[in-house]
Amino acid sequence: MVIGSTTHDFYYDQGRVYSVTTNRPNFYEEVTYTYYDEYFKKPDHRFKDEIVQVTTLPDVGPIGWDSSDSIVRKMNYMWSRSEDGLIPRELQSVYLHGRSLRDNIAHQYNSDKRLTSSVYHYNNANKKHTQIYDADPRYIHKKIVYTYDKQGKLQKASFLAPSSETPYLTIELEFDDKPGYLRTLPLEARFMPLELPYRNHNITRYTVKDREGNIRKDLSYTCSYKYNRDGYPIKIKRTMLDGQELEGYIVYKASIGKSEVAEASLNAEN
Repeated sequence: MVIGSTTHDFYYDQGRVYSVTTNRPNFYEEVTYTYYDEYFKKPDHRFKDEIVQVTTLPDVGPIGWDSSDSIVRKMNYMWSRSEDGLIPRELQSVYLHGRSLRDNIAHQYNSDKRLTSSVYHYNNANKKHTQIYDADPRYIHKKIVYTYDKQGKLQKASFLAPSSETPYLTIELEFDDKPGYLRTLPLEARFMPLELPYRNHNITRYTVKDREGNIRKDLSYTCSYKYNRDGYPIKIKRTMLDGQELEGYIVYKASIGKSEVAEASLNAEN
């Protein structure tokens, strides 16, 4: 979630996104992407324009990802795809100082090729560190279930612990009908805090609820936009339910037949 002044910078080359950097006070993160033809050194690979590897290099300072054992880097591998180009499984490796964690993520899709669930199974060979990620939703075994409305817009993301039918966290969403400013960015090009598997439109309401159904006002917000003549948002105003207001802008660069985000920034309103 964005709190305060944050900037995302996107680097494209030949129509492909190759990196996204996130910069805010006391925090910096770079996410880079490698494509099938580059990774396997096969220019004619059938999935040559698809992302096969995502590398995340976080700030390892006092406001880094993990205060108890700073993360050096995180890597996601998507080596296999179905005939439709969908990703049934991916491997994630998290490298910390002196050790590493590895997990497998299994994905399921509906008949419309939309992601409906992701199951994370973490392997921890060093049992003495179990408490680090058992107490942190980023590292526990978990299942995320995605629900869509009749228009195909993402409606809800539910986070469940193993063998539980009650989500420990739920995100409810509403979108506008305008083209999303991230719609040209592949879903594999994940970066925090925008890892939801839907980018066709722009979020207008983002509501986070805990296990008891209480709304987390510090994480929940509404959004309004100003659009350009093509319908893409160029200004954004985000109002947190705890009262804080954030304003920002989105800058696009020209590409062949489509708009690509060059920069997105969100700043706290005085």
